[in-house]
Amino acid sequence: MKHDSLGSGDADAFAFTILYLRVIELLAEVWEPLLPSKKLCSQRIGKLEFKLGKLDRRVKELMSRFIGLSAEEELNVLELMFQVLLLQHCYYHHILVQNYIAN
Repeated sequence: MKHDSLGSGDADAFAFTILYLRVIELLAEVWEPLLPSKKLCSQRIGKLEFKLGKLDRRVKELMSRFIGLSAEEELNVLELMFQVLLLQHCYYHHILVQNYIAN
């Protein structure tokens, strides 16, 4: 793996790991409010939308910032991208159902 700027391999691996862990942390923060038993209020919706956007940007940063990822590393990032897309789909479905029930 190489970072797109000059640096040592160990520093690049560390930077990748830190960013990867931040993405996992955001996944956990976004996942909980989308559980079926939770009802989203407008304040939580705004925070959740912000976190989903942040999550999307960080995963894209993993792919664009680091070049020469191994096949396993690239697969891990692609799995994260899939999870983000799935969470975004769940979020919008949750909002649509909540609006349908309210009307």
